[in-house]
Amino acid sequence: MHAKTMENINKTLQCIEGFQKALQKGVQQKNMELARHKKDAEENIELAESYYLEKQQIAEKLHQLEVKASSLEDILSAKKVKAECLLQLPAIPEKYPDEFLLALMSAIHYAVDPLNQTGGKGKKSSSTAIRSQTVWNAFIQNNPEAEAKYRAFSECIEKIICAARQGSLTKNTALLKPFHLEFSSNTNNHYELHFDDGDDLYSATSGSTPSDTRSQLNSCRDIKNTFFF
Repeated sequence: MHAKTMENINKTLQCIEGFQKALQKGVQQKNMELARHKKDAEENIELAESYYLEKQQIAEKLHQLEVKASSLEDILSAKKVKAECLLQLPAIPEKYPDEFLLALMSAIHYAVDPLNQTGGKGKKSSSTAIRSQTVWNAFIQNNPEAEAKYRAFSECIEKIICAARQGSLTKNTALLKPFHLEFSSNTNNHYELHFDDGDDLYSATSGSTPSDTRSQLNSCRDIKNTFFF
């Protein structure tokens, strides 16, 4: 009886010892998990602090850029006002859209043409550049939208002059509508071309049929010089 009691006691002690080991192992695992979570938390805190600092630095840089942008806007605004004061648009209405812009671009292209620089003799033999052409070309390159409009304008004018040279302009009035031009009277197969606003200050004649070359050239020259650039 005594031996059996001792056996039971030993078994109980073994169970307690096993439970203690298991408990101890569980505590160690929990401690390891807590240490890992603590490390992760510390890293997250460090990362958050780094992000916060970086955000502050970015905000400061953005503020500096905004100040610079505002300063540049003030400078550009001042330059724009100065430019507007130096160059005023004509106090007369345009006959067709962008007429004043096209006039300026036409003048610039005329100035850029080497033949106009040298009296029709082409480029000078000297290797030195021509400053005025550099400046005018810079204007053209810096205004691509205006240049595109000028190119389209030049193509339209070329079509009008071509039709006038062939004596078929009166049959191609669609070419004239963008420029608010129309024909009126018919005298000896010649039509009078003028603006459709009733302004009779500007007019030119165009033949309705092909005639001699000299007459057609004169008509083309008159149309271009009277209405265009």
